[in-house]
Amino acid sequence: MGEESETAPDRAWLPAGAPGSVASVPRTNRHLLGVETADLVAELLSRLRSREWDVRRLKTRELKELGQLATDLSTRVHDVAPNRCSPAKSLALLRKLRQHPDFTPEWLVGKTCVDVGCGGVSPLGALFGLLMAGAERGIGVDMDELVDPRVAARALYDARAAVISGASGPALQLSVEDVLARTKSFDFSKLALGDPAGIDRSRLDFVRGAFEACGFDESSVDLICSQSFLEHPPEPEALVAEMGRISRPGALGVHAIDGADHRVYRDASVHPLHFLEFPADRPDDCCNRVRPLDFVDLFERHGFEVREVVHVTTVEIDEQLRSRFAEPYRSMDLERLSCVRAKLFVRRR
Repeated sequence: MGEESETAPDRAWLPAGAPGSVASVPRTNRHLLGVETADLVAELLSRLRSREWDVRRLKTRELKELGQLATDLSTRVHDVAPNRCSPAKSLALLRKLRQHPDFTPEWLVGKTCVDVGCGGVSPLGALFGLLMAGAERGIGVDMDELVDPRVAARALYDARAAVISGASGPALQLSVEDVLARTKSFDFSKLALGDPAGIDRSRLDFVRGAFEACGFDESSVDLICSQSFLEHPPEPEALVAEMGRISRPGALGVHAIDGADHRVYRDASVHPLHFLEFPADRPDDCCNRVRPLDFVDLFERHGFEVREVVHVTTVEIDEQLRSRFAEPYRSMDLERLSCVRAKLFVRRR
């Protein structure tokens, strides 16, 4: 990383005792990390059903406590990737990286990895999975604030526990001895309690700010990944150009791009390409509408070789549907339009 300036993005993970850290969690709630999911469910239902917890008359303090209960519950249920704090989510990036045509387990050892658009819920979980597999350093970047340092810290503990206990499954092929050695600089007695002071920030850190303003040195990064991020920035080519600038020759990239109209996640009746029927400058859109396959050209223009493109989701496009699209989509070929979600595996030349 380059030298920090007065306008540099915020690199400060909340220390113990800061608002939101484990030391500042109300005493009555600190025990929740050690209880069973069934007990959390019973407690939550009991309070909602009691007169004291009449949802129509909840006070601010009680709302906060209810929110804390809900947070603890949501991070403990279902070890699946959609649960952002689950071990499955933390290990999903490693599983994707292993699909890269140029990846070998030996290649990852000692590497510096960046997760762009890591989110504020568990911003370091995916990178921690890479550290367990041999990477030396991971940096997560996002514009969102860190939602709850306690929950994010606990997610790291859970991810390692899943690997060394075998709960993550045999497919990862990580030896317990290697994982213990690669993570020995972390204090897991603190992470188990949700204390972010247990994180070795020289190896794993979260940067809040715009990716282009993070000040990474030129040719300093070995791996850049993004998950459902590149479809959001208004100028994605600037981001891809920055990725090219900071990537070392031979650096790898894994990018999952969701080119669907994101309103489909609120209303299943919405067609995944409905937003292409309107001019691209509509103010209510949350996506830039660049089609997933268009990113092939963007990466090639900025020093990458696109090694493989996986069409994750495709939809049927006929001439009648395409005729309703605004330009330039109305003139776009059907194959490019039909790919709604894709994974790109790239390598820096």
